[in-house]
Amino acid sequence: LGHWLCGINTLMSATETKKITKIKLVLAHDDDLERTSLLEFFEKPEFNYDTQISMNLADIRSRIVNYDRDIDIIVLNSDFADNAVNPILTMTKEKHIPVIVISTNTDADYAAHIIRSGAIDFVVKDEDDNYLEDLPEYIRRAVAKYKELMDYEDKNRELEEVNLNLKNFAHTISHDLKAPLRNISSLVTWIEEDDEASLSQESKENITKVKTVAAKMGKFIEAVLEYSKAGTSIEKETFLSEEVIADALNMLEIPEGISIIVAEHLPEIKYSKIQFQQVIQNLVSNAIKYMGKDKGTVLISSRARSNGHEYEFCVKDTGQ
Repeated sequence: LGHWLCGINTLMSATETKKITKIKLVLAHDDDLERTSLLEFFEKPEFNYDTQISMNLADIRSRIVNYDRDIDIIVLNSDFADNAVNPILTMTKEKHIPVIVISTNTDADYAAHIIRSGAIDFVVKDEDDNYLEDLPEYIRRAVAKYKELMDYEDKNRELEEVNLNLKNFAHTISHDLKAPLRNISSLVTWIEEDDEASLSQESKENITKVKTVAAKMGKFIEAVLEYSKAGTSIEKETFLSEEVIADALNMLEIPEGISIIVAEHLPEIKYSKIQFQQVIQNLVSNAIKYMGKDKGTVLISSRARSNGHEYEFCVKDTGQ
């Protein structure tokens, strides 16, 4: 039974593979004789075209204007379109509809002009219709390129939606974090005011540290919020890297056995302050987390690159 089921599944897969969607082709041609010849060719059983006819400029323009992915490709007779080829190609280019132009014009400059105007291919007609033998390959390539472009646009739309969701998420999180942060600041202030006389010097220092970190965290959240509003563009500013590194370290809970050494004479740099702080925080946090032992050292340093105006920052640890 298992072999039979396997055979049935294989047969179904093979059948599904053979299912090919028809290529929706619009033939823009007004010459009866040539159009009949093309139609007879496209209707051969070895091809899989759903062919529609446009016999005048108004009809082809209407199809393009009302386009809703209901056309895979247009085969356009340049003699039929005459001086309207460029406007039609401009319209199809805006809608991302692939067009193959067929013409009796053998001038290479004219063919190059047609391609530059938006046609995906240019085919020269001959009296014996030998060009028809190559036309299916031109159509296949054009449709493949069209589908690739549509997939690219779909992915772009998905990416834009993801970016929008991320912006909204950052905006929501930033707002949600502000309330508890304000509560923390208020609570430590009340403790400081109510119990000032009984607080030890160490407790007072800890309260000051909490207030300082809360204030910096508030600024950090504001920066995240502003960054989410600005999108993916990086707003660069000039700042002392050692000051931002110090702010980043103040945000972290560093265990007693771990010492952080920051090299002297760190450079002044021009970059996004919030992104630089995030990178330093993440690197130091990971160094501490994966140290692999209770005691160790994390060293933060920098060096100038050979071009003289860029710097490399390095976070090293003495972990396992």
